[in-house]
Amino acid sequence: MGCPSIPQGKRLQSDTITLIRDEPLYSAEPLQLSSSPRHRVHRKSSSLAVIMLDLDHFKRFNDTYGHPAGDALLSELGRTLLAHVRKEDVACRYGGEELTLILPETSMETACSRAEELRQLVHGLHLEYQGQGLGAITISLGVAVYPQHGEDPETLLKAAASALYPAKRAGRDRLVAASVNAVELSFANVKL
Repeated sequence: MGCPSIPQGKRLQSDTITLIRDEPLYSAEPLQLSSSPRHRVHRKSSSLAVIMLDLDHFKRFNDTYGHPAGDALLSELGRTLLAHVRKEDVACRYGGEELTLILPETSMETACSRAEELRQLVHGLHLEYQGQGLGAITISLGVAVYPQHGEDPETLLKAAASALYPAKRAGRDRLVAASVNAVELSFANVKL
């Protein structure tokens, strides 16, 4: 078995709206299996966390304010994420209004703390587009950690997604940490 790893020092800024990665997270480039990082992770007794986040009510937002305002919101969210990640972290656009952070050497406790900081930061954003206030912005987040919630990239991402969906169902504007039992039970319902 390998562990998920990220390329050292690489930050592609290819998405023109969010300025963060816009590619599948479980492809070979952004998140890959490797034996060398696995030994590093075990040697340092550290883990790797994944935070999946989703803009709440984004379709309604686009319908109310228009797609250019939605793009402005995604752009501001991208800037906010990039301003609040460490150099070794990777911010990726997962699709649409879903974004993912990969946090090497991060425990579940630290990942949840950072996720909550991001939730509060986004909640505190006061955006305007063409002179019009855009209202309250909230995100929901799901957090999973290697190796507790998955020993390969796809399983780890499914675990983070499995935690995100209950956060949305429970009223949004919150984070949910993955649990091993919940992850096993909910994989059948998660399509990546």
